[in-house]
Parts: sequence; C-alpha cells; structure tokens
Amino acid sequence: MPILGIVAAGIVVVSVAIAYSQLRRSAGHYFDSNGVRIFYTERGTGEPVVLVHGFGAHGDTNFRNPGTIAALAKNYRVITMDARGHGLSGKPHALEDYGMETVDDIKRLMDHLEIDRAHLVGYSMGALLTLKFMTMYPDRLITASPCGNGWHIEGDPQLAIAERLAADLASGRGYGALFDLIDPLNRPVSPIIRIAAHGYFRAANDANALAQMVEGWRDLQVTEDDVKGTTVPSLCVIGENDRFRHGAERLADTKPNHELVLLKNRNHYNSFRREFIKNLQQFLAKHSATPATTIAN
Repeated sequence: MPILGIVAAGIVVVSVAIAYSQLRRSAGHYFDSNGVRIFYTERGTGEPVVLVHGFGAHGDTNFRNPGTIAALAKNYRVITMDARGHGLSGKPHALEDYGMETVDDIKRLMDHLEIDRAHLVGYSMGALLTLKFMTMYPDRLITASPCGNGWHIEGDPQLAIAERLAADLASGRGYGALFDLIDPLNRPVSPIIRIAAHGYFRAANDANALAQMVEGWRDLQVTEDDVKGTTVPSLCVIGENDRFRHGAERLADTKPNHELVLLKNRNHYNSFRREFIKNLQQFLAKHSATPATTIAN
C-alpha cells in the first residue's frame, strides 16, 4: 500500500477510535444555570467530589473513560459536569456568558444539588476554573485539585497562544493553536493523531462557543495575593513533560497548604490515568470533611 494510503488509513482508524470514546455519553441530568442548560452526572455516595473537564472535552472524556469516576465512586458521591460551551451543555455565543459565569456554574450546580461543601477537581481548563473558584468561594470547598495546569501570569507564553486560539476559532481557522498550547515538551504529537484530533474537534464542538470560552479566560486570572490568601488544601497532579508544568510549579511555590505531584514521563495527553487516580485518592482520603457536607433540609 502506498505510504499516503497507510497514513490515510491510520487517520481513519484513529478518528473512529477518538469519536467512539468521546461521543459515547453517560446518562445524566440537566439544570438551569442563569439561563444556560448544564448537563451533569452523579455516581456513588459519600462526600461530594465535583469533576470539571478540559477544553474541547466533556465529563466522560477526562474522567469516565480513564476510570476516574469508577474508582472514586467506591467511596465518594462523584459529580461530573459539562462546562458551558461543551458536550451536552448549552453553547451560547456571547462573551458575557463565559468568564466568571463558567465558575459560577460550579457553585450553582452545588446549590442545585444542595451541597454545601465539596472536593473540587479540575483538569486542564477545569484547573483554571478550579483555581478561580478556590480564590472566590473557599468556604464551599473541602479541597481543590487544579490538575494538569497551573497559575499563569502576564508574560507566560501560554497566554499569548490562548489569545491566538480564540482568534483562530472565531475566524474559522480551526484548532491548530490548541496543539501548540498543550504539545508535550519532549516530543511533538504524531501528525496522524493531530489530524484525527483536529477533525474530531471540528465535528464535536461549536467553534464560536469555544472562542468565547477562551476569550473569557481573561476574567479567570488570579493575583499573587489571591493565591497566597487561599488556604484550602489543594493538589496538582501534572505530567513532568506538560507545557503547563512551570505554572504548576509557580503555584506550588506560592500557595500555602498545596501539594505538587509530577508524573514521570507523562505529558498533557496521558497523565490522567492510573497514577493520577492513585494520587488523587490518597489526597482526598487525607482531607475528609468534618462536619458533614450536605445542607440540612
């Protein structure tokens, strides 16, 4: 078979595999969050753990498929949500519907479920929401785990790339900047994977909604005083080859009561599996809530 045929066949196989794993959804529920319908799932009993996924993904992508939900549900009430602009949740196209609205969706979901305090776990984009939530609403948290990302300040290259990503999405140029944002440091992602993932992102997402989501990240930046003033027990698990590692290390050097775990030979794509789950379980077990975490009727 000619080399182009092999490459084409590989792209098709990878695309089908990605589509199957990403589009197969868990059963769940909806609630209204300031006019936007938000999809969420629940599994297990115990202290509540709210999971928030990464950009262009959804709750199942980051947490069901790798086994995180199943592992945590043995001991916790595990709640996943599709962030607005993603998955089965509403996808508004106005900038004012993003930014702090994406953070307040978490609080509104907790209110909807009558949860006073919870463990909050975010990966990648979800870590940005978790970090902002931690500084805004520390009284609603038992712990916070902003994983697969860090604290970004002016001058970080990731901020410039995020600006380019928003512009590219808004103009129809696609998701190329996303791969520049999260490619591992040690080696580039396979061209076949890049092409297949690019096709999936185009097919499975609303580019205009995601453009507004990225633009809204400006409102999620936190200051040094915010970080130093937050004493909620927190954890970041991140691959040692993740481009966001420097921000994770900055957070660990600045925030009190924070743990940083670097996963050897892992990057942004492959760190949220067995080792990720193990470290998260150990952290949650150390910080059980007292008193109970559910609002009395």
